[in-house]
Amino acid sequence: RDSPNVESVSKSGDTMTGNLNLGQNNKTIFNSQLEIYGDGSHSYISDVGTGNLILKGTHLNLRDANNTLYMEALQGGAVTLRHAGDISVATTSTGIDVTGSVTSNDVNITDTTPNLKFTDTDGNHLANITQSGSHLYIDNDSTGDIRFRVDTNTERLTVNSTGINVVGSVVADGLTVDGDVDIGTDSATSSAKVTIQAQGANGSDETALVLRNYSASPYTGYVTQEYQVGTILMAEISARRISSTNGELIFRTKQSGTITDALNIASNGDISFYNDSAAQGLFWDSSTS
Repeated sequence: RDSPNVESVSKSGDTMTGNLNLGQNNKTIFNSQLEIYGDGSHSYISDVGTGNLILKGTHLNLRDANNTLYMEALQGGAVTLRHAGDISVATTSTGIDVTGSVTSNDVNITDTTPNLKFTDTDGNHLANITQSGSHLYIDNDSTGDIRFRVDTNTERLTVNSTGINVVGSVVADGLTVDGDVDIGTDSATSSAKVTIQAQGANGSDETALVLRNYSASPYTGYVTQEYQVGTILMAEISARRISSTNGELIFRTKQSGTITDALNIASNGDISFYNDSAAQGLFWDSSTS
């Protein structure tokens, strides 16, 4: 029986005006389903029944000992996860909003038309990567180019409104061109070339034919050929500027291991033929013919 000097709590219900202190591993048990207790090292809220553990509220917070938010959930609104108090992930009506970078072993976009969008901080839609049917599309919605880089931001391929621009060499098993092809630049000293390769005796690819533009600055005089011929180079076709308005077309063949002039066609129609010693053997003067 309770001592008359000791206060007690009625089983049928009561109101406490002070703390209820339970010892280590002593539990507050609710209908054999929910237990609240501490073991001296950790604190537990344990659902030991067959149902769910349900927390209800219109505005739920999880906070640390310094009252800094871990997680916040609003009724009918966002669920927000924070790192050191700063928002990292927030749910939206269409998905999630991530602040910062995402590190993942794999990204899988599943949809009838999977689409990856790029938008700037002002909300302007910039670009898409879309898979539609059997095709992959890279779309640039801004007025700029699509540029491909390697190494330390070295640009190798640019796609713009007029076509593509390649910096460096292009290696292809085949090439079909429907339209004009420009090689090199408009510079007077440009010496751009097209090199056609064939398989050499040892099985490696070696130069077989070169189409080259030889230029002179300031457009006068002969420019010494700097090209080092390959082991199986058979011929070379090049164009050379003689002046600001005139040029010539030169056909060269391999003679005794050296590429030498075989045929020269000038812009005025003159034609020069060369012998195996690279000396002019026959000259066709268009002005007297």
